[in-house]
Amino acid sequence: MIVKYGVYVCILIMSAFEMLYAYAGELTDSEHRTKAATEKLPTLVCYRCNTMTDNEKCLDLHNNSTSFHANCSDDSRICQVKRISMTTITKTGEVTGTPKLWMLQRNCTGTCDPGCIIIGERTKLYSCTTCCEESYCNHGNSASSFYIEHFQVLLYHLYTVLLMLIVKS
Repeated sequence: MIVKYGVYVCILIMSAFEMLYAYAGELTDSEHRTKAATEKLPTLVCYRCNTMTDNEKCLDLHNNSTSFHANCSDDSRICQVKRISMTTITKTGEVTGTPKLWMLQRNCTGTCDPGCIIIGERTKLYSCTTCCEESYCNHGNSASSFYIEHFQVLLYHLYTVLLMLIVKS
């Protein structure tokens, strides 16, 4: 009697799993989307160029802008500008000359972290990125954030020199 009862329980459990599996299949086979999710996003157009391949044309978009228009994909909904410049600093902390552009790149991207990163001690590399989310918005050269960082470096060196003078006296 116990064995017979156990067989019925096993059959009942197996039937329940089959029903759950069938129901789970119905849930995973269909997809529900809200109205906002089904609406097509307007096309985002960014400038796409690189000074390493396009030379000076990428810097002056007033005369060359139409040749660099690029429709962004749905997973790349941000326009960005990356700029890498360099300066050298003397032993006393003075910057020699103005920052020299090494590379400028404009493109569409899925993720963008705006700001500047400074690499190096005596030779400083400034890697600055700006981001925007409207068509044709990446026309700038990110110089504003670059010069803010450059000014911060100068303040840092001034602070270091003042601290050294205070310690010596």
